[in-house]
Amino acid sequence: MQLRLSNRIAIISLAGFSLAIFLPAIFVGIPENYDLGQHLRFAITFYDSFRNGNPFPPFGWNDNFGFGSVGVRFYPPLAHIAMGLVQLATGSWYDTLWLTMLLWMFLGLLGSYLFAFEIMPRPWALTTAIIYAIVPYHLLQVFQAFFLSEFAAAAILPFCFLFLLRVLKHQSLPDTAMLGFFAALLILAHLPSAIMGAFAMGIFAASYLLFTGGYLIRRFTLITISAIASLAASSFYWVRMLPELKWVKHNTTEYYAAGYYNYATYFFPMFLSAGEDYFPRFLWMMDLTTASTVILLLPIGAAFFIGRKEAFGTDYKAILIVAISALFMASLASKPLWDSIPILQKLQFPFRWLIILSFAVSILFPAGVKIILTNQKQLTRKTAYPIAAIALIVLIFDITQIVVPSAPVPRDEIARRVTEVQNTPGCECWWPVWAKKEALSNRNEVTVADRNWVNTSKEASRREYVVASGPSAKIRFNLFYYPHWHASLNGSDVSVEPDENGAVAFDLPEKASDIILEFREPDMVIAARPVSLLMLVFLPSFAIFWRRSSANDEEDQKPNAK
Repeated sequence: MQLRLSNRIAIISLAGFSLAIFLPAIFVGIPENYDLGQHLRFAITFYDSFRNGNPFPPFGWNDNFGFGSVGVRFYPPLAHIAMGLVQLATGSWYDTLWLTMLLWMFLGLLGSYLFAFEIMPRPWALTTAIIYAIVPYHLLQVFQAFFLSEFAAAAILPFCFLFLLRVLKHQSLPDTAMLGFFAALLILAHLPSAIMGAFAMGIFAASYLLFTGGYLIRRFTLITISAIASLAASSFYWVRMLPELKWVKHNTTEYYAAGYYNYATYFFPMFLSAGEDYFPRFLWMMDLTTASTVILLLPIGAAFFIGRKEAFGTDYKAILIVAISALFMASLASKPLWDSIPILQKLQFPFRWLIILSFAVSILFPAGVKIILTNQKQLTRKTAYPIAAIALIVLIFDITQIVVPSAPVPRDEIARRVTEVQNTPGCECWWPVWAKKEALSNRNEVTVADRNWVNTSKEASRREYVVASGPSAKIRFNLFYYPHWHASLNGSDVSVEPDENGAVAFDLPEKASDIILEFREPDMVIAARPVSLLMLVFLPSFAIFWRRSSANDEEDQKPNAK
């Protein structure tokens, strides 16, 4: 389907605007943050795995001096798959970083534009996308915190709402398929965002149905089909992740209910919840970010009281309820809910609800301005100045507090960082629960008393050794133990166990031994891969084919011109 000129110009404008935002990253440096190193670790694992012909790396085999890490089994892979693929094309991690950030920004603006175009005229929809670009938390995700996967989720979230709205409005199968497709991408981008997104979309759908009524069973059935399709399309990730959560340190209370990661510290306003950590950990920044986002709701609040009620449509009401719900979940008022619901605690940071609020206010700010202007015969100073002041406050905050202080890392330093992350231990949160730092003090590939050995084959998930005869002993490898490590000794399976520091070990008899050490994925994980691939191809293909077929049918039914 050809884009009309005006639509094409809008999309090109969004691409240009996205590029303008990331000019500092392109020419000055990549924003600095602790998470930058972790995302590089994950991306390097995927890049190395792609080069070795395996699109599903079982673990980070080069991480932690060769002991490996299991983070890639638990962290949603979409952003790092994208980085790995771009790195294959560019050969430069610096270019990979800014190109992927640019990609996610453009997709986010495109999705918010298309969603807004469903409920308001094109110029206002374009304004929505621009607001989404500069809403503070959206920029903070990359220029301050470097929440790259969450930034990718922020790009996908508008498409989820777009096709949810279309399913609610039109109850069509192509929209149902696309909702399932983008919901799967959201799961694969960032799990906390997917959980919050599911909640927000549920609130939106329930509100929409409450205000409109009708076709309840059909709408509910189509949304359920989308949910099932999204789970099938993302199954290669979650069928591996969910059963193994008990084996990774990130799932322990240390990383969501204690110390730095204690969720109770991060409720808005944080000056009430953070205590003495408020200034040393720059938590005031999150308070200001939240406040700068909330003020964008002022026009829709004013419109609700002074605008014509018929202008305040169902779409705006449903999005406003989503915004209020997200703000509530980010605030101290929701703490009793967090205290009683463990899955909320595992989101770690209540301010993550700003990803939902940011999308909602990008719709509601222009919607409020539009309703106010519609209610007036002409734009007056009394209206224009407050609206301009709100936009100016947000823009000044973005520039002075988010973009300028981002401490950019130049190109040559990024290359050094890549080498550094490969030669330093990673975050213990992505180690198996039985792994200890003490294991890293012995980095010998094989440790076995009074026995000679030779490595005959070494791959990411399979190693072969020949060990000479000698006294019986325990053989230990420089690999963190994981239940999927299997060993055979002279063709017979042997039991693999962690040593006192969590490294792979097992008993060795006196005779010479041929050893095969292999990481084997469960059958269910292997079976889920073609299912995911099939669904990720089928869902958008079905939607495109259906729409083209319908368009051709409509064309055939038109009378011939005379």
